[in-house]
Amino acid sequence: MSELKELAWAVHDSVHAPAFPSLTYRVRRRRRRRVALMVATAAVLALVIGLPISRLENTQVAAQSSYVPGDGVSYSPGSDAVGESLVADPESELSSVAVIDPDRWMSAWSRCLPSCSYSAVVKWDGVKVAMPARSMPYQILRRGDELILLAPPDRGTSDDASWSDSFLVRLTPNGPVRTALRYARPSRTFAPKSEVLVPSLTPGNIDAVNVEKSTLRRVQPPGIQFPVSPVRDDAGRWWMLDTTDGSRILRTEDGKNWQPTTLDESSGPAFLAVSRDGRTILAGARLSGFQRVTALKMSTNGGADWHPIPVSQKLSADWPVAFNDGTALLIQTGGARENQYLLRVHDGQIAPVPADKSWTSSTSSAPRSELRGDENLISGIVELWSDPAEAHPRFPWAVLVSTDQGTTWSSFVPR
Repeated sequence: MSELKELAWAVHDSVHAPAFPSLTYRVRRRRRRRVALMVATAAVLALVIGLPISRLENTQVAAQSSYVPGDGVSYSPGSDAVGESLVADPESELSSVAVIDPDRWMSAWSRCLPSCSYSAVVKWDGVKVAMPARSMPYQILRRGDELILLAPPDRGTSDDASWSDSFLVRLTPNGPVRTALRYARPSRTFAPKSEVLVPSLTPGNIDAVNVEKSTLRRVQPPGIQFPVSPVRDDAGRWWMLDTTDGSRILRTEDGKNWQPTTLDESSGPAFLAVSRDGRTILAGARLSGFQRVTALKMSTNGGADWHPIPVSQKLSADWPVAFNDGTALLIQTGGARENQYLLRVHDGQIAPVPADKSWTSSTSSAPRSELRGDENLISGIVELWSDPAEAHPRFPWAVLVSTDQGTTWSSFVPR
């Protein structure tokens, strides 16, 4: 029998010698395919059961650098060329910015020549990336020390075709995380701990973003008319204003029941600021279509007591920031650019802040808008003065940053 086997192998080798190496190669290739399939399956299962991002980074899935929405893992994308061109255009305007520290920030830009296009810049660990240019504005959210860039849909309804181009980017300690934004059905309540309220692009409405699930839905609390200025404190309580009976200050801890406080019975809501610890709240009201502030109320004990702040007939202010120490800042916005300056609210009084040279020098003026932050760092958008004698004019927009509650400032261009 052994001799018969040897004869069979000899005949096979003489007739089909090339087939055996080829077969061996195919076996090895199929084996590698099975291994790759097992790795891919494990990665998919990891995503399904919700493993943390830090663990996913050790898999092959985390290595992808695709710019396709919905990957949901840390990535290092390249800049979008069209978005980068929009941001670099001197005609573009800086519409929003949020700064955690000099190496972690987001900025949103717009250009309307003649139709409007929008882009944004995300910076982390020395890397700056321009987001894709789109026809709808970007929104920048902050949840504690985490920044979130929102690319919302046009209308936000279930049949809105722009959902396919909607996404959010979270700037986490591990880098940016991008996920596709999905539709969720409207409701009357929301989850204060896991959802972030944002002003809707449809005026008079608010939306809830579930950052972990990457969903967006309309929130329609009963008995609340034209809600604006939603703000969250670190305790998870949410505050906002509405137009019921003039203007009211609203607070909720469970996302279902809102506790109202009258702000002003004859004027609409203007602005709201809440400190990180939730104890200092500053709210303002104004007549519709006017800049003048008609009422200003402040609480330094989490809304248990409210005190009116006397305001002059000339007070036109906006963009307040509240601090844990019971004080607040806001911008005097009325009149010419040289009349824009900071105001401090302290001990029931409002007074101008002595100007640092950064605010009045030849390179910058008072902030135009977007004063935001906390006692550790605040930022505001400014317009740079242009000097006709300069051979290369500077970009007209910059950001001023202060780490001492507005006493001194430094600036940078968030492009």
